[in-house]
Amino acid sequence: MAVIDENKLKMVEAGAVPHYVKLLSLDRDEAVQREAAHGLWLLAFSCKDSILKEPGCIDGRYISILDYY
Repeated sequence: MAVIDENKLKMVEAGAVPHYVKLLSLDRDEAVQREAAHGLWLLAFSCKDSILKEPGCIDGRYISILDYY
């Protein structure tokens, strides 16, 4: 559905971006986070400005490899 640029715009206008951002939270399963990041990546091709403006969407978090051991 998000392959067509017009659909991407409609998804963003309908409020999809905040929902993707919620799915990126650290309390979500890694697979869910990965799919949310992929969805945002697809939307970014046509709606970059909307994604950049979304609070919490592009905040980075440094994760040390030591966090996993």
